[in-house]
Amino acid sequence: MIASRGGWNKTVKLTLGSSNPEAAPTPAPEVKPSGDAPGFLGVYLSEDQGAGAVIDGTLKDSAARKAGFKKGDVIVKVNGKVIKTTQDLIGQLKGLKAGAKVNMTVVRDGWGKKVVVTLGERPQPKPAAKQRGFFGVALDEANGKVTVDEVQAGSPADKTKMAKGDVMISVNGKKINSIDDFAAALKGKYAGDKLTVVISRDGWKRTVTVTLAASDK
Repeated sequence: MIASRGGWNKTVKLTLGSSNPEAAPTPAPEVKPSGDAPGFLGVYLSEDQGAGAVIDGTLKDSAARKAGFKKGDVIVKVNGKVIKTTQDLIGQLKGLKAGAKVNMTVVRDGWGKKVVVTLGERPQPKPAAKQRGFFGVALDEANGKVTVDEVQAGSPADKTKMAKGDVMISVNGKKINSIDDFAAALKGKYAGDKLTVVISRDGWKRTVTVTLAASDK
């Protein structure tokens, strides 16, 4: 029989015993994606001059760049609506989705041209580089056991109440018989990754989830 006390488990022998299986937890509701992405023209605009929205530049691979817009071009109409200011342009594009086709009139060097622009999606920022994961313990190895020798204050290990003398049993299901085993279990893990760690203390076992922090090294 497995007894539990304060989150710790221990196997004990009884003459007779029974246990009732617990009901499986209710799965979390599926999160459905939101609607279509907002439309994105991809231009930099100059200060208002009262005669349209003046383009100061275009983003690479944007709808504006694909439509041939250049710095100095002036957008004077959108879907038949006269554009006098940048706010007029923003107001006409607001609410349009990526893929929407927009009729625009653009003036360049005094010449006007009607252009159909297919709005794109706003480019997503590149994800930050992954940082190596930090656990926060010093370990000691002896007689085929790996024990915690020190826990750094405020570290991920400290947040799980891990303490000096605790024995590392397994990490993510991999048995820990040496410090090399522990290092191998953490290889390729980054800040934010979660590890399922089984530890033993005075014959009692406990399973904790350690969320790795960013390493300073």
